[in-house]
Amino acid sequence: MLSSMENYTIKEQIGKGGQATVHIVERQLDNKQFVLKKVECFDESEANKAFKEAEALRDLQHVYVSGYNEFFVLWEKQDSSVYICILMDYYPEGTLDTMLEKYRQKNGVIQEQQVKFWLGQIVEALVYVHKKKIIHRDLRPTNIFMTEDGTLCVGDFGVDTIMGDAVTCTRATAASMNYMAPEAATEGYTEKSDVWSLGCVLFELVTAWMYSRKDAIDKLQEVRANPAVLDEVFEDISKHYSDALIKSLASMLKVNSQQRTTPIGKKLVAMAMKNNMQDDKIQISGCKVLNSLLVGADVEDAIFLPEVLAVNHTNNVEVQLAAASLLVSLAANSVAGEVIGHLGGVQDVLTALRTHSNNVQICTVCLNALWGLTVHGNNVKLATEGGAIKEVCNVLKIHMNSSEVAEAACAAVLAMSLDEENLAVICDLDGVGLLVSAIGTHGSNAKVVKNACLALASLNIMGPCDKALEKLRKVKRPVVPPTPSPDMLKSTTQKTVEA
Repeated sequence: MLSSMENYTIKEQIGKGGQATVHIVERQLDNKQFVLKKVECFDESEANKAFKEAEALRDLQHVYVSGYNEFFVLWEKQDSSVYICILMDYYPEGTLDTMLEKYRQKNGVIQEQQVKFWLGQIVEALVYVHKKKIIHRDLRPTNIFMTEDGTLCVGDFGVDTIMGDAVTCTRATAASMNYMAPEAATEGYTEKSDVWSLGCVLFELVTAWMYSRKDAIDKLQEVRANPAVLDEVFEDISKHYSDALIKSLASMLKVNSQQRTTPIGKKLVAMAMKNNMQDDKIQISGCKVLNSLLVGADVEDAIFLPEVLAVNHTNNVEVQLAAASLLVSLAANSVAGEVIGHLGGVQDVLTALRTHSNNVQICTVCLNALWGLTVHGNNVKLATEGGAIKEVCNVLKIHMNSSEVAEAACAAVLAMSLDEENLAVICDLDGVGLLVSAIGTHGSNAKVVKNACLALASLNIMGPCDKALEKLRKVKRPVVPPTPSPDMLKSTTQKTVEA
């Protein structure tokens, strides 16, 4: 196999361990920088086998996963060695380990919301790769990369052929061994061995204020021999972290793999929210964290949300805003949207609209949520029964000068027009007149005009709304001069010459 190394220039070596060296390289074509990992193989057949396994990692496409860009097998004559070369994205901001060291140097506590934010992203990444039948095999802070906006990307996946010797410890680096599940040495790597490694990462996050990297690793080694050691640690970290988070950590660091939890995505945050329904700060933080993690919504994400939105915090503007924003994201999934409707989420959105009708932000978000929810299942009927058209028209009338409210309200009217029972109500409330006014007020806003026109077309307007149609005819439209054709230009030029 021909080497692709000729396409890259090595800039510097940034790591070395076991059978691998890591370099920053620059692609000659466009000067873009990458990380190149060279792993020595026993022979060419092993290198080719590893290459085929690594091919699956090239297809990984997820916001929290850093897959591999290119692979090639390299033969170096000077030392008669065969290497598999893996090209990965370069992250100038460093790794999660870089961030951990910053906290450790100042004995700083990483706030629980931030821990959950990062933990959720790593879990989402693991759930994704595990569904692809891929095990990470080498999850640790130095293999979790930090992006410019502070989110994480899990990368540097271990390849079975070249990681397999970790079982006999002939190739594994000390760093890899520190995070390797107790059973991996005898049973090999599984999804649950990744969960142990995730538990080790979480352990470092919640103990950064009290342990150095070495102390944290030493303590984790003690846990392997005596799991009861964790009880003392939990007592210390309970000063800063909730019982729900500590229980999650305990479930990941079960020495017996049969007792160890498997990644359950957003449920980690949902569990904390359910256990603290009266705490508005936890609800706000939880909604924001979940919203940042909604790469794909599923039914479990929606189950507890109506409680958050309506029962305990109806008058809390920040909770309503955070929860309604999350509902907008969840409504993108039809199954989740139907579940929200069954659990009373549509009525809760309408309650929020009534309670906070003077708040532009809440009205905008709730109208978008209503729009998203009413296209699923029986939700449009539920909205009709709850008097949604009245609330939408009222909010549009109050905030007619807000393009955001107008855009969302016109879309909500369009969605509500799917139920014929709403047609007469819309006319009775001068809904058509409001749509026409939205066009007149925001004539230069393409989204408002589009949504309003679609709603008007959907209504199939008849008798009672003739006055509204007359309003539409009177809307002033900008006069746009026609674009001169080549013949017009030629004719004009000739007349000018003749003159």
